[in-house]
Amino acid sequence: GDTPMDERSQRRDEARVLLTNPDTLHVSVLPHHRQWSDVLSNLRYVVLDEAHMYGGAFGAHVAAILRRLWRLAAMYRAATPGAAGVADAGYRYACCSATLGNPRELFQSLTGLSSPLRVVDTDGAPHGRRQLVLWQPPIRAEPM
Repeated sequence: GDTPMDERSQRRDEARVLLTNPDTLHVSVLPHHRQWSDVLSNLRYVVLDEAHMYGGAFGAHVAAILRRLWRLAAMYRAATPGAAGVADAGYRYACCSATLGNPRELFQSLTGLSSPLRVVDTDGAPHGRRQLVLWQPPIRAEPM
């Protein structure tokens, strides 16, 4: 909302990365998909951060938006089956969450897709040696 109107089309036409949220997709991008046809036809990745937040009614809303995005991206590109791992739409999803117990089920319910799907549940980040220390403070008979 803080970008002047005369700059928006230039930024949209020249953008290589679009950072947005489900509500902005719903209100500003998908209803005006003709203006976003270049972005939609070249879409390669959709990243959902904090995916554990997309449950219940809000999750159903996000799932509907992702399906609309998928249909429009498929419409605007001449995708070959299996392109970038997803037939027709031609792009990949990455769902991120550090606190999710059922990532496969959530991904499937949000996207409607069942494969290809790879759950990454290991931490490959470099780190120093870890040491776990537990300490039981002494029990005092008298309050301090």
